[in-house]
Amino acid sequence: MAGPGAVRGASLINPAKKPEDTIYDLTFDWMDHPIVWLRGRSLTLMDVQNTLCEFGKYARETENPRKKTAYRPAHPGAQPVPIVPAWW
Repeated sequence: MAGPGAVRGASLINPAKKPEDTIYDLTFDWMDHPIVWLRGRSLTLMDVQNTLCEFGKYARETENPRKKTAYRPAHPGAQPVPIVPAWW
């Protein structure tokens, strides 16, 4: 069962589908992709849930930056440049 943050994030990504379906689709579409294998571990439902929760927090913060929210980045400051697939 997905948490409320993951449900919000999934509904922002695909409002036409149920959030649970979006979470399963994202997980199983990317599960065997070589880009997501980290140290021999593939993507899990919990990974997708955590990512969608963080995405929901980020979207809420960017929607109304003047509104005070409890969102705090986990690692403030400069971050390394992410490695993304060439097709992005």
